[in-house]
Amino acid sequence: MMRKILTLLPALLSATLLTAQPAAVLFRVSPDGDDAAAGSQTAPWRTPEAAAAHVQAYMQAHPGQAVRLEFAPGTYRLQQPLSFRNLDAPLTLTAAEGLPVLSGEMPVKDWKPVTDAAVLQRMSSQAAGRVLQADLQANGIKDFGAVADRSNRIDLYCGGERQTLARWPDSGFTEAGAAVGATQLPDTWIHVHGTAEGVLRYDDERLEKWAGEPEPWLFGYWYWDWADKYHRLAAVDAAGGTFTLDEPWSHYGYRDNCRFYGLNLLCELDAPGEYYIDRSSGILYWIAPEGKAGEETVASVFAGEGMILVENCKELTVSGLAFEGGRRGAIQVTGGERNAVRDCRFSRFGEMALTFTGGKEHAVAGCFLTELGCGGIAMTGGDRRTLEPAGFSVTNTIVDRFSLFKRTYEPAVFFHGVGLLVAHNRFAHSSSSALRLEGNEITVEYNQCFNLVEESDDQGGFDTFMDYSYRGIVLRYNHWRDIKGGSYAGAAGIRLDDLISGQLIFGNVFERCGGGGWEGGGGFGGVQINGGRDNRIFNNLFFDCPWAVSGEVWRAGRWREILTTGLSAERLQEVDISSLAYVEKYPLMLSHFDRDEGVNYVERNLAVNAEALIRSRNGGFSTGGNTVLRSVHPLSYFLDPKISKGYGLEAIPFARIGVQENRWK
Repeated sequence: MMRKILTLLPALLSATLLTAQPAAVLFRVSPDGDDAAAGSQTAPWRTPEAAAAHVQAYMQAHPGQAVRLEFAPGTYRLQQPLSFRNLDAPLTLTAAEGLPVLSGEMPVKDWKPVTDAAVLQRMSSQAAGRVLQADLQANGIKDFGAVADRSNRIDLYCGGERQTLARWPDSGFTEAGAAVGATQLPDTWIHVHGTAEGVLRYDDERLEKWAGEPEPWLFGYWYWDWADKYHRLAAVDAAGGTFTLDEPWSHYGYRDNCRFYGLNLLCELDAPGEYYIDRSSGILYWIAPEGKAGEETVASVFAGEGMILVENCKELTVSGLAFEGGRRGAIQVTGGERNAVRDCRFSRFGEMALTFTGGKEHAVAGCFLTELGCGGIAMTGGDRRTLEPAGFSVTNTIVDRFSLFKRTYEPAVFFHGVGLLVAHNRFAHSSSSALRLEGNEITVEYNQCFNLVEESDDQGGFDTFMDYSYRGIVLRYNHWRDIKGGSYAGAAGIRLDDLISGQLIFGNVFERCGGGGWEGGGGFGGVQINGGRDNRIFNNLFFDCPWAVSGEVWRAGRWREILTTGLSAERLQEVDISSLAYVEKYPLMLSHFDRDEGVNYVERNLAVNAEALIRSRNGGFSTGGNTVLRSVHPLSYFLDPKISKGYGLEAIPFARIGVQENRWK
């Protein structure tokens, strides 16, 4: 009997502690409430701003008391961020029922046909009779933002669909002619002439018309196709056939025949869904999409740092809410412990939607993020000197259509630090990478990564770069599909760029990944390694990829030079790889550092319809137990464990890959 009591004692104590904790105090906010009310279910507050201030004051006056703030259904148009600081008890912000919306947008109404003769004269003949106008100030919009400011610009949506700032060409890019700046660039591996100054030739006379616009801008990939930049058009020399970009110029310079397009051009307002803002008058001009003129049109107004700001709080949870239309982000969390964002929807934000800086055990779960000008989720945490983990996680979340304004290096998830789990998510549709993860002890598993690197170059769906101390990254059981862009270099499912070493890639499925035009060596494979060593690519299935693995292992002098100079040397100074923490965790790391020759291990993989298993300039790969074959069978055939076992593959749990629990999927 005594043994039985002792066995039950921990559970009884735990239950006692749980029941002893005070129940959460319930407050409520409703669009038809009153900010002077008590905030109860029967007398709710009206605005989220007032509710946040009341809750903050209440929790500071009642330390340890948990609070639940419920939002009644409706749309709440925010004027100021909701701020919570130094709270040491659980706080939950959630829906009472339905889907409350916290909005940073204003409806744009009272559209009228354009009748001003001077304005009509500036427009294309194709726009005649199709353009509508609205007065932004009359619609309550006073701040018109800036054309190319990632933190403060107006985005326009109609019926939930993103509208396009008037541009030419209407889609895609045009090309410049020769770069004719005064300073010639040194030769690069693509062997294309370039100059340091942004002065280029043109052969389309429409640029001369652009010069007459009040604020013409150009967006382009000016030298490298992984480096995008917005420039204001400074001048057009019709006699010389050149145009000049406003400074500061790109530090990469400008090459012959680079690609670009013009934007913020009233004279190019000619396609359904295009708009233009005259900032001197506050008039918005717009051509409604076919059949959608009567649908709600909204413009982003909220320019606060975030809609919800959380600083040094414990167990603050945001769940079941929708956030729409901020010029910057939605939620910022700084410090604290066990803060979480769950089951929320985020759409139409100008910058990174969710940001977590410092703290421990923060989580994003079951969310949906879409229509993002930059990235989705940014996290920084853990201690890279001691390898103390942050314990962050992103699970069962969908990030779709991101990096719409800043076209490169704005991923669905960015992480810098130690200790991250990314599991059971779907990341899709971006001009660039889905995952940019920098640091140590990172697990990426059971994710779907589809249709990425659709416009840029020299990247992967997963991408990390130039730090020999990044260790403990495991990429297992993920599905990488249709990541095959790239121009000069290529696109890969997984890219380990410049010195990234010692990582494990196991049990992934790569479907139509790889491509590009890497001179002298071909394009990227499903996995691409640039210079790193001791990476292990085991038990993966490559289907319809040009090569399973591509890249090279840097040899002797080049390895040592890049490792010990420039950016790599700077990054290595941030940590001590000879410290006890690193030596115990990564015992082979120092030997890799001193070794002149390196190798990557590619073993027990199956490559179906590949040209070859590996494409490398200089070897450096150890292989064994791989199979390369041609087949008309679909991917599902090779995922059958009975079939894959015959080719030496351990079973890949394909049915478990992807989002498992998400109300939005």
